[in-house]
Amino acid sequence: MRKVLFLLAVLVFAVSVPVYAADVDGNWTVNMAGRRGAETLDLEIKAGGNDLTISGTHSSMGDVTGSGTLNGDAIVMTVTATGERKLGYKLEGTVTGDKMSGTREIDRSAMSSGGARGGDAAGGNARGGDAAGGRGDMSSVSNEWTAERK
Repeated sequence: MRKVLFLLAVLVFAVSVPVYAADVDGNWTVNMAGRRGAETLDLEIKAGGNDLTISGTHSSMGDVTGSGTLNGDAIVMTVTATGERKLGYKLEGTVTGDKMSGTREIDRSAMSSGGARGGDAAGGNARGGDAAGGRGDMSSVSNEWTAERK
């Protein structure tokens, strides 16, 4: 009888503990720094379980598309510009209610063969500057990002 009560108690506890997964469905504005100032990504995120489908617009690159994963409150998103000059971002971070934050990596491998003049992906630096929109490297620009639900 004790075993039955113990197993019943364990079962009740297991069923009553909520499985936590952040809610990221909806529209978000991601803010990050670029060589030419502030950059924004307006994203629509659709969750299907832990998998995310992402579409939106970047302030200088135009339309973006991507995917991601959500594991509890940990989020990883990869987005790539769909225009002629493809540039990608990998955004890793944490979801807290209607806010997200984390760090980004710039994926230059997503770029097409340099665009019309071999310039940068976001702003036309004909001398072949940084893929994120400026001249030279991005070492002085923060890789942190924040986002808020619209």
